[in-house]
Parts: sequence; structure tokens; C-alpha cells
Amino acid sequence: MWMLDVFGFLLVVCYDGPDNVYLYPSTSSYTMTEGDTLGTITCSATCNPPCAYTWSRSGSTVSYAATLDLGEVERMEAGLYVCMARNIGSNVSKSGQIVNVTVRYGPDNVSLSPSTTDYMVTEGDNLAAITCSATCNPACTYMWSRSGPNFSKRLKSLITGLS
Repeated sequence: MWMLDVFGFLLVVCYDGPDNVYLYPSTSSYTMTEGDTLGTITCSATCNPPCAYTWSRSGSTVSYAATLDLGEVERMEAGLYVCMARNIGSNVSKSGQIVNVTVRYGPDNVSLSPSTTDYMVTEGDNLAAITCSATCNPACTYMWSRSGPNFSKRLKSLITGLS
């Protein structure tokens, strides 16, 4: 608070807030598929004079507005977001709750190592390891299969031989 005497009038300026920072909607965690639209998240607080707002992710400012509008989410936008309300008169700041945005994607960049698609081995010899990799969130799971009539018959005889 500060006072100023102007032409015989006493001008008293009171700075107030922010006391509480609210988010609408109040959801604190979003799990989206890449390309889906995340609706606008609005930050609000009561300040006198009115609050200034910033949204940040990992310490970097992403918006100087009360609203966070990511639109169609991309994988690089995943992370923890926080809104900061600041009283521009007193410079007092307060943070809202953390908003966690998780973005599901993939599989992308599927590859085999070694990269050849034809593998030939003499019966009785071991086939060198073949590794499949891809980019996914959540982590990829892998399933190997082989088609062809000989494979099915051999697998059936192996299973029968085990029982």
C-alpha cells in the first residue's frame, strides 16, 4: 500500500492478491493421442490491480496469457505445465496446480537390425539376432510372427513334442 497527497486529497492505493489461483477445467492430468485437440485451460486469480499471467513448461514460458491453448497436441508438447498469476502492482506471484500433459504416439520409425529383410540360414545353423525397434509412447511392445505352411507344421510338432 502506498499513499499520495494530491491537491489536498489523499490517494490510497492498495495492492491485493493473488490469493488463490484456479484452473478451469480443474483437471490436473490429460492423456491425449498425438493430433487430438486439448481444449483451452484457463487460469484465474483475484488481484488488484488485475493479475498478469504466464504459463510455463519445464521452466520455459509458453504463453503470456491467462489461457493455455495447445490445440492439436504434438509429442514435444508433453510435460508439466504451471500457470503463474502475478500482481503487477506489488509483484507478488502465486502458482496454480501443475497440469500434466501426456501425449501417446507411435509406433513410428520401425526398423530392423540388421536392416535386411531376407534372412537365409542352413538348417541346423543358428540365425543371428534380429532386433526390431520403434518409437512409441507408452513404450512399444513387440510381437514376432512368421507365416507359411512349414512354420505352422513345425511349431505344432514342437508343441506336441513338449506335452
